[in-house]
Amino acid sequence: MIKTMGFDLSITQAGVAYAEDGVVKWVKSIRTLPASQKSKSIPAFSNFYSRTTYIVNEAIKLIPLDVNLIVVEDVYAARGKSMGSAMDLIALGHLFRHYLEMNKLPWVPVTPSSLKMCLGNGNLPKDQVTKELFKLFGVDVSNDDEADAANGAIFAHMLIQKKQGISPPILPNFPYQMKKGKRIDKRLEAVEKVISDDDFYNYPHVVVTP
Repeated sequence: MIKTMGFDLSITQAGVAYAEDGVVKWVKSIRTLPASQKSKSIPAFSNFYSRTTYIVNEAIKLIPLDVNLIVVEDVYAARGKSMGSAMDLIALGHLFRHYLEMNKLPWVPVTPSSLKMCLGNGNLPKDQVTKELFKLFGVDVSNDDEADAANGAIFAHMLIQKKQGISPPILPNFPYQMKKGKRIDKRLEAVEKVISDDDFYNYPHVVVTP
């Protein structure tokens, strides 16, 4: 059995997903608030360090020790007013990745557009991701972050299968493109792009057999 996970890290609402043999078994959100906002169900924090530490600790609890591969959605490049938010994400991402490295857990960063290729379109609008995820894989999520995490868990499984020489299964509702009478699978192009990065091959603890 191949166990994979996807993480879409966020300060307010991080998405987490777990899959077995490419089938998403569960999705979860890790939500936090600043101290200025009160909630009985969502923890609030007075400083950034405590908040990010909580998010990472909660995420760590969800990772099985025998996980085969973890996909972490990469941080987008931001400018202007969104630069502050991007820097917060970078800090959170660094803290989480540091934990993964220290514990020799197999992980790889994947860009948001590559993850969307699980759904056949790297430019798919955010409000359509959850709909397409349910349409293609039957995965029901509560928000965009959970959807991105689910795509990550599915993508991680495809990465391992590709290294094993196995192609993704044909999906009846997948938006394949045809070229000269041949079916073009955009998922494979995205997977091959990630695998072509030497960093992925250099991870000694990426397990490529069940």
